[in-house]
Amino acid sequence: MNLELPFTRSLLSTAVLAATLTLTGCLGSDSDDDSDGDTAVGETGAGSWQAATASPGLTPDSGAVYWDLETNSIVTEYDDWELKVEKSGYSTVYSLNGGASGSGQAAIVGSDKAGDAQGVGALLADSVWDVTDPTDTSQVYKYFTDSSEGAFNAPGDFGALEYGAAGGHAMWPTFAVYLIDDDEGNHHKVQVLSNTGENGDLSSASLFIRYADAATGAVEKTISLDATGGTAVGLDLSGDITVADTATNTAWDIAYQKYVGFSLNASAKACVAHQYDALYDADGNPVAAEFEKLNAANTLAEFNAVKADDCVTAADAVKTLMPSSGWYDYDSTTHIVTVHDKGDSNGWIVKSADGNAYGRIHFSSYSPLTLQVEQWKAAE
Repeated sequence: MNLELPFTRSLLSTAVLAATLTLTGCLGSDSDDDSDGDTAVGETGAGSWQAATASPGLTPDSGAVYWDLETNSIVTEYDDWELKVEKSGYSTVYSLNGGASGSGQAAIVGSDKAGDAQGVGALLADSVWDVTDPTDTSQVYKYFTDSSEGAFNAPGDFGALEYGAAGGHAMWPTFAVYLIDDDEGNHHKVQVLSNTGENGDLSSASLFIRYADAATGAVEKTISLDATGGTAVGLDLSGDITVADTATNTAWDIAYQKYVGFSLNASAKACVAHQYDALYDADGNPVAAEFEKLNAANTLAEFNAVKADDCVTAADAVKTLMPSSGWYDYDSTTHIVTVHDKGDSNGWIVKSADGNAYGRIHFSSYSPLTLQVEQWKAAE
């Protein structure tokens, strides 16, 4: 079955929904003390967590520090890194090498089963410390990565798409019309017509898109965007082409990644020029009957009516998932920072940038910024 869970809804509903699906059979194959030495802990049939070791100091003097999970070392931005630590004013930002922050597959999970805000992801165990196998989807349903925040955060779960609008697990188009300005002064209008291909018979993340030059009133065009592989796939609106590798080919305006959503190129700007307000009730819940009314034909007039100056475009911001606070306390009188003990507020599982390794981490020191790292070793 095709299943996409929204991250833009509350963490609670994501975790509870994932747990419910697991119990109903919808999800198919798709010790607490730190110690030194070589002893493996948390043995399971599939593998084991290795004893925790300390990372190098990750506090950036200037610029950014890049940390590699597999070697537990500091590397360069051109290497295979998982976590970037960067100063931003008085704050520290922790970015993952994946999604909106990097070209890799690095992702994270760290909420408890109730979906409390100290963590992220669809975690089905009580906490990351109860996970005996990070590859087991009955324990960790899904890892999430950094995402873009901007025009395509509205109106649906994934901006142009809404999860389960009429029941089931389908992604329904919202038929919103977006204006996108590229870095060459071109103004485009874009409308997603389907998540399952032109005829509705393809796999989820098979987008069918309508677009046109918004400044000249040109006749609309359509294009298919295959994002079923799980990596971000881009669309070059001026060139009328798709871009399969957005990491190496930067000639794209908008990209879509399954489970993550839409993102703009750093050089592009966007806004919502038209949306159908009746699709949602006063509490923001989707109205099934209204979604079922809309299609490519009866939304064409609204698409054609959108002009280049109908809304003010803006660039995306990046939402990072590794929290910059919440795992320590700061005393404003003494200026002393106290790091929380290992627990729900201080603990995450990170998937590597190549998608083949996992590490369970928590902070053990604020200055210098230091992680305790437990590598996952699969059974041989």
